[in-house]
Amino acid sequence: MLLTAAVLGLLSWSLWAQDVITFPSAKMPIGEALSVVEAQSGMSVAYNEQLTNPSKVVATPVGKTLQEALALLLEGTGTEAVIKGKMILIVKKKSETPSTKPAPVILSGQVVDKAGSFGTMASILGK
Repeated sequence: MLLTAAVLGLLSWSLWAQDVITFPSAKMPIGEALSVVEAQSGMSVAYNEQLTNPSKVVATPVGKTLQEALALLLEGTGTEAVIKGKMILIVKKKSETPSTKPAPVILSGQVVDKAGSFGTMASILGK
């Protein structure tokens, strides 16, 4: 019985994910567009107004599924939509560039004083 409920839940989610989101106008503020998404999907949308300016006017997509519509609405904002259960979270987009952290460099040699005698000792970490 529980397994049947889980399977039906997954089926309804996959059907719901294919539903087309319809917006009332060609351009509207992101905040209003996300309210339309909430109303039509039955999901809740959460976002930080410092990351997503709700008054920024964007072109609304036509004939797109929920995930496609969200991706187009958020294009160029530095954010992305993450769906968790019945929540749509608008989060800062993960960096697509590889880390710029330099690779470690291994140095080898000897530390000597002016006379050529060993003046100090250091571990591999320079300590």
